[in-house]
Amino acid sequence: MLPLFKLFSLFVRILARPVIAKTKAHTSSKLSSQQLKGFFVWIGNSTHKVNILVNRNFLKMKTSDFKIQLLNESAALELGVETFYEIIIYSCILGLPIMELYKSVAESREKSAK
Repeated sequence: MLPLFKLFSLFVRILARPVIAKTKAHTSSKLSSQQLKGFFVWIGNSTHKVNILVNRNFLKMKTSDFKIQLLNESAALELGVETFYEIIIYSCILGLPIMELYKSVAESREKSAK
């Protein structure tokens, strides 16, 4: 199951990369709201922290005595916007088939009830 998930994830990232790059360039240059900019910076720093912790756990390194440095604002903003759009794209790609599956199960239950 894990190799199929990795292949699916890689496939989605390859297809989503041009969309993310275009919207990221547009969004990063047009952000005027400090709250929205702070939100994307927070997402970027949170993603960075999770990536560091997962990599250290995967490599069986201690995480208790390790302090994670935050990214600078521009790098965190870029990573945050990219992560935000990846979440949107993944939720659409996974959400639509799940909705259709739920709809077909509900229809089949209605037919069997009649």
